[in-house]
Amino acid sequence: MQWEALVRELGGSRRVLDDIKDFVGWGGIVALAETCMETPYYSRPNSIFEDEVREALRQKLRVRDRALVSALFLFGGRVSEVLMARKRNIIVEDEFILVDRLPVLKRYTRVKTEVNRLYSFPTPDDVGYEWDPKKVCFIKYERSTLPKVEERKLFPIPRWEPLTDILLEYVSDVDDWLFPSNYEIKREETSGVQKWVDEKYLLKNGTRAWISPQRAWQIVTKASKKVGLTFSKDNVAAKGIWNHWFRAQRTTQLGRDYQFDDAYKNRYFSWSQPRDATTASLYSRVGEMQLEEQMNENRDRHTRMLKRDFTRWKNDMSNN
Repeated sequence: MQWEALVRELGGSRRVLDDIKDFVGWGGIVALAETCMETPYYSRPNSIFEDEVREALRQKLRVRDRALVSALFLFGGRVSEVLMARKRNIIVEDEFILVDRLPVLKRYTRVKTEVNRLYSFPTPDDVGYEWDPKKVCFIKYERSTLPKVEERKLFPIPRWEPLTDILLEYVSDVDDWLFPSNYEIKREETSGVQKWVDEKYLLKNGTRAWISPQRAWQIVTKASKKVGLTFSKDNVAAKGIWNHWFRAQRTTQLGRDYQFDDAYKNRYFSWSQPRDATTASLYSRVGEMQLEEQMNENRDRHTRMLKRDFTRWKNDMSNN
């Protein structure tokens, strides 16, 4: 996949991959998830909640945050897509977790609306008219794009990967939304998200039922700073990772561990084919079973990479 096309798919700006040179390794990803269990929620005593209640609330939020980090990496979706996940999207099998019908955002339909006709040749002031031989006139159109409600194709997550037990334990305890908000928040979302809210989910009064991407960003950046997964650019002080970082990391990990090429990555993430794709690539589609077979065939390779990652992470932590 071309660099520019990959950047567009991962988040729309070159900053997404500026600091992504390679997969940071399973040691770093697992540490990032586990450090969420140390976040000091409700740490100060108060007159509203007794100590036992505060401990229960603290534990609930910690478990949620750890599952959020796990899902952001394992799903490899845009943060808004992952936050909109529901229990019904998760299918558990012996060797794989199957994720089905997650939202796919940033898909649009081009709309062309006629605004005027001319039955004589346009003057220099008549800008934007096109000749229509069937209607025998010049027509001016207004072009726009509208977000589409599309779903991500079924994709597998190997149960032998780290973080899967964390995700499954968490999913078993939720009723519907994986990362629900405690508040009915009425706010205008980005156009793609809002279309799902209004048309697909039919939520009461158009409210968002899940925590915001801003809150997710706060969670992951705090956790990243604790474990030292930070980046700096142009001599700016080190900052925590950002939400699309997980998407880029999953992409590189799938290529490294399972030798996914562009065709497999396109299928896994439901990326659309570039406009300059060859005819062969358009018709030679990868299916869900091929993804599983590729992962199974490279399971030993993944195990070697996993052991190496944890050894290197342990050594790095010892030297810091």
